[in-house]
Amino acid sequence: MALITLGEVIAESKAPTVLGISDRAKIISYVKRALDLAMHKSNYNPWIGVLDMCSDACGYVTLPDFVESVQACNVGGLPAFFRDKWFEFSINGPGSNSWGAYPSIAASSGYGVGVGTSTFGGGGIGIGNTWDDRQTSPTFEDLTEPCALACICENPADAKAGLSLTVQGIVTSPDGYQQQALTTDPTDPNTPATAVFVPLAFDARGIATSDPKTTLFTRVTQVIKPVTQGYVRLYAVAQRQGAKLVLIGVYSPKETSPQYKRIRVSSARNWVRVMYRIKTPNLLYDYDVIPITSLDAMLCLLRAVRDYETRNYQEGDAALKVAVQVLNEIQSTQDGPCTINLMIDPAWGGVQADLR
Repeated sequence: MALITLGEVIAESKAPTVLGISDRAKIISYVKRALDLAMHKSNYNPWIGVLDMCSDACGYVTLPDFVESVQACNVGGLPAFFRDKWFEFSINGPGSNSWGAYPSIAASSGYGVGVGTSTFGGGGIGIGNTWDDRQTSPTFEDLTEPCALACICENPADAKAGLSLTVQGIVTSPDGYQQQALTTDPTDPNTPATAVFVPLAFDARGIATSDPKTTLFTRVTQVIKPVTQGYVRLYAVAQRQGAKLVLIGVYSPKETSPQYKRIRVSSARNWVRVMYRIKTPNLLYDYDVIPITSLDAMLCLLRAVRDYETRNYQEGDAALKVAVQVLNEIQSTQDGPCTINLMIDPAWGGVQADLR
């Protein structure tokens, strides 16, 4: 499979028959718009990947930043039925509670360290294996009891600069009875109206608390991070004797508002294989790879964008049609002869159906 870089496309697009411009920033803008035209025409191989991960004690799997959407899922090596993001609101399902019908078990189990530690999941067994779309999360672990937060940076310069993470979510009193939601300003989502600032510390042996009063979180809904020179790690620590720091998030230097795709499977602490679509890449450098395996198809997409911009829709549609045809032919060749067989779950037809 041929790899096409941004540098190649920029060089070719300067020709009068393609874009006929030399402004690098404008060409990159055209490339991004061209990819938008083709990204949702089909599931081409360059846009599909496979990950093997493990579900946590709640049955959750938090996927890396480059995952846009989940296409299919195996749980423990067996195919699983998909339940979309609306299932969270079904009266026949477990709802939004990570711990299903047993929230007290998480706190009373002997495993507790404050984050995803109960052996009871909230996925709902249902019919065979299932997986639910649980949208996005700024952390890859959930809190199961009130926890303080600490932030450790890998580069000491970030700590010396006095940087902090801005964390929003549900905070609680030490006794757990009084809870308050920390939200953003609706007129400007990037400007927190009420939030907790967690300072960046360099020495992992020192716990950087949220504030002098040690704010306790029961749920983290958003993390706003400044641009840093190194990676940043977010930890949670339960307010119990012997509780240890538990890693709940790792953020790259350029991440500023991390949100990761998340699913919930019907089996806790199990092997999960996920087929996913990648996000549209953020193209910056000449060596960045474009998820198109044909340079001719990419140039046709650029011509389509140019034609649409000048309201020459007929020519634009023709160029887009050629690009999609080339991509489909490449996909057909790579897939080879294959058939799609009718799939029937043997569990259906029984005397009882658990809709969870």
